Amino acid sequence: MESGTSYYTFDTSLDWLLGQAREQAAGGRDVLVLTRRPRRWLERRHDLAGIDTVHFKVDKTMRDANNLSPENVGRVFTHIKSFLDANHQPLVVFDGVELVAFYNGFNFFIKLLYTINDVVWASGGSVVFLIDPTTFHRRELHIIQKELTELRNPGSAVTIEHAAEG
Repeated sequence: MESGTSYYTFDTSLDWLLGQAREQAAGGRDVLVLTRRPRRWLERRHDLAGIDTVHFKVDKTMRDANNLSPENVGRVFTHIKSFLDANHQPLVVFDGVELVAFYNGFNFFIKLLYTINDVVWASGGSVVFLIDPTTFHRRELHIIQKELTELRNPGSAVTIEHAAEG
């Protein structure tokens, strides 16, 4: 993964991408995973040594540093920006894109994506957005594809063809 680049992947299983993240962490990169998946599930299935995790929970008033509300886009952005600014060539894995888009609308989500993309470029870090194509319309996926570089899992069969019609 190149520094200063934002990526998307349609591989929503997280297994392959966390393997990539572990390799990056072993190579000295600081890694943050923002995820919608339960903490216990993640810890049982994956070795998270050297990887910081923050989980999405629907609660705007939450003050726990290890949880973020998908409704509070300002805190999500601030957390990502702080991590990118504080580390050398950091990597952020953003698993929960559909939650942020659902609670805030696609237009607000795409503004967040543009802003994160600018910070990534300036910081020299990398961000990977896990995009579930079944939760977006094809025209929305085309907008995302225009802004980000594809990071393809060779073992995944999920493509834009799985997008919702509309």
